[in-house]
Amino acid sequence: MKYLNFSKREIKEIGISVVVLSVVFSSFTIASVMYSFIAVGFGFVFHELAHRFMAQRYGFHAEYRMWVKGLLFALFLAVMSGGSFVFAAPGAVVISGAIPRDKHGKIALAGPVVNVVLVLVFSIILFVAGIFSIIGFGAEIVFMICSYGILVNLFLAAFNMLPFPPMDGASVFAWNKFVWAITGIPLILLMFSLMFLL
Repeated sequence: MKYLNFSKREIKEIGISVVVLSVVFSSFTIASVMYSFIAVGFGFVFHELAHRFMAQRYGFHAEYRMWVKGLLFALFLAVMSGGSFVFAAPGAVVISGAIPRDKHGKIALAGPVVNVVLVLVFSIILFVAGIFSIIGFGAEIVFMICSYGILVNLFLAAFNMLPFPPMDGASVFAWNKFVWAITGIPLILLMFSLMFLL
């Protein structure tokens, strides 16, 4: 299946990006890096794959490429701020060919939409776990993984919907301002509200 045809370089660069982002979104303890790894693994990888698959669906060649300077800068800011400031621009799916504005907008929107779906999935798991009062071994792990999953995916969705290049939101805004408004504005406001509260 063409959608699952990854080059060795692409697999390596996705792996490096996930590891670096797992550290960036953690609180620099082994446990938090592990929780972050699961949350980032789902959030970041599925986000980029959504762009990739959508582009391929439209007939374009697409591959993920990491941005080394962006990864290093993210790591530097996270370490210097003690984890209180996160910058996430690890790379992007590079698409070959001239892309019409509407298709470019839809390809861009696919990533944040996947992150929103993952926020809902992690929230449902957390809610169900609370209903059944999971107590004992695994309770803290479920809570932490879901909490990281919700926060990381919300951040990725909102940050990427900012209407400035090279963020996904810029392409969505250029394609359809109404679509950007009903998706981007609520996500960005929610992200800033959580940042203020936390």
